[in-house]
Amino acid sequence: NDTVLPTADVTVSSEANTNEDVTVTIKASEALKEIAGWTKIDDTTFTKIFSENVEETITVEDISGNKKEVSYKVEGIDKVAPTATVTYSKTEPTNGAVIVTLTASEAITLDKTAGTWLDKGGNVYQKSYPQNKVQEIKFKDLAGNEGSVTVTIENIDKVEPTATVTYSKTEPTNGAVI
Repeated sequence: NDTVLPTADVTVSSEANTNEDVTVTIKASEALKEIAGWTKIDDTTFTKIFSENVEETITVEDISGNKKEVSYKVEGIDKVAPTATVTYSKTEPTNGAVIVTLTASEAITLDKTAGTWLDKGGNVYQKSYPQNKVQEIKFKDLAGNEGSVTVTIENIDKVEPTATVTYSKTEPTNGAVI
């Protein structure tokens, strides 16, 4: 007559930030009855794939009917792409550089094609643009989800103005010249 509760070790395939599904594995000390919603690997091993974060407690039961509660926590699944907003230090016509501030919705890493940006902390980055430019800035969050934002600068004018002077009269006159 078996009255010993089964023991069960639970492992989670990833505890870090990921944008992939996570597998939870239960490995018991003895053969278990079927666990609803779980895949039986062998008499003592069951797995389940999660695509969302979850914290649960389930009951496992050995062949003799002894039951044991098993808890597990899946965290770090992030399948949401990061977003960012862009603001400009100057929006009116200027002959100077425009400082662009990129504010991300979460911690990100900028793609190398974005060039050199100053990390201002708190998911805020800045870059000085000395001339007009349209540039797509690509980035990833810690889980690997990709996002992008477009920087558009069209208000820098470094061309010196020119003027043409014309006279109403080109011959000597005793009147006003307009």
